[in-house]
Amino acid sequence: MRHPATLLLLAGSASAAFQLPFLTNLWPSVPKLELNDPSASNRIAIVGAGAAGSSAAFWIAKAKERFGLEVEVDIYDKNSYVGGRSTTVHPYDDLSYEPVELGASIFVKINKNLWRATEEFNLSRYDFEHDEGKTGFWDGEEFIFTQGGTRGIFGSVLDNLKIIWRYGYFAPLKAYKIVKGMTDKFVSLYTPDTPKWENITELVHTLDWDPLVSQTGGEYFTGNGVSNKFTYELIEAATLVNYAQDMDSIHALEAACSLAAAGASSVKGGNWQIFQHFVSHSGANVFLDTEVNSISRKSATDAKWTLRSDKGQTDYRAVILAAPYHTADVSLPAD
Repeated sequence: MRHPATLLLLAGSASAAFQLPFLTNLWPSVPKLELNDPSASNRIAIVGAGAAGSSAAFWIAKAKERFGLEVEVDIYDKNSYVGGRSTTVHPYDDLSYEPVELGASIFVKINKNLWRATEEFNLSRYDFEHDEGKTGFWDGEEFIFTQGGTRGIFGSVLDNLKIIWRYGYFAPLKAYKIVKGMTDKFVSLYTPDTPKWENITELVHTLDWDPLVSQTGGEYFTGNGVSNKFTYELIEAATLVNYAQDMDSIHALEAACSLAAAGASSVKGGNWQIFQHFVSHSGANVFLDTEVNSISRKSATDAKWTLRSDKGQTDYRAVILAAPYHTADVSLPAD
């Protein structure tokens, strides 16, 4: 579950205040959006109430609390709910069925902010490691490999032996080494020594991930000694499930992420609850069912930004675009 927000401008210190109506019967309604609001000096807009937007609001609120900042935050989303692609549905619209995740369905322990949020918000997790289901790789004609379905330690040992029997000892070990190297660098982002970056390319350079993003998964894993069979059967099965891309299409960083699902969990009832809590604990104003049309400079001599939506327009000191850039259909300044 990961989608970085795009920062249009965040001049000076940022923090937040929030208030959310995820459902109208759970939260008070927000004030009606005023046209040409003059109080833009300490206001930040966040476009998108999914994982990126809700977490941005939450951490801005934490900064406000810690540093005594006075900032007001408005969240906009064209949907009628908080969570973005992290949402659930009941099959056949029948509430007697358990809800099913439509996107962002799992997270792992190294996703430290999500893991911590479930504990702070007292959300119950479902641990997939204890799932007794059976997994198989289908090649279009038959299952070429199956594992799972056997309980206890014996089942785990049997699964490991089956992997070694089909793929050998070194292929899984080398793949594990690649994934471990990637995750070790990933968790460094949660430390006080986290590098600062202005764009994702700078971050890739800092973490030495250039080889991972410049080669396909197939090129990188086989080039580092992982057998073709393991690469194009086991790893490709994971990339197809996670990203609907094969090992000759996906880059190696995403391929490695597909294998980093040890300890995968989800929130019982839906992961969207994490983002709902992010927003409700942030104190922000939330404008759902509101489509943002454009973001532009107020004038050539004014540092403020003007956000226009189907409800009107408001000026802000900064705007965070936390919606998918290529599909948000928001007009942005060329520069």
